[in-house]
Amino acid sequence: MNPGKQIEFEILGEPTPKARHRTARTKTGHLVQYNSPKAKADEFNFQAQAVRFAPPTPITGAVLLEMTAFMKIPRSWSKKKTIQALTGEIRPTKKPDFDNLAKFVGDALNGIFWLDDKQIVAGLIVKQYSDRPRWEIKVGWE
Repeated sequence: MNPGKQIEFEILGEPTPKARHRTARTKTGHLVQYNSPKAKADEFNFQAQAVRFAPPTPITGAVLLEMTAFMKIPRSWSKKKTIQALTGEIRPTKKPDFDNLAKFVGDALNGIFWLDDKQIVAGLIVKQYSDRPRWEIKVGWE
């Protein structure tokens, strides 16, 4: 499937995974689920930047999604290891998991770029290190 239309954009900030719901017990003994304030803030920040690039109306057909998550380099790394990370010799093999990164983007762009993330029929997720943490995203559709 070759996309007829494509939008490419960048979202600044450290890529974060989709956070799991938290569960708490109320005083009456009921279990409730909630999202952490940080998870809500991360998603809001992502959406606030992405909305500037969105199509006039959400896409209704099949969507192709490519994303690169540029993760920050740990401060504790040596200069040599930092250079290896910047040149791509060392790649992020630790958390966050690539599927949780995809879930974050898919859910965050629901209603903005597409009606529902079930419309995504193909995708590519790349994790790299950078001294400028960000997302680079390509959305394609017919």
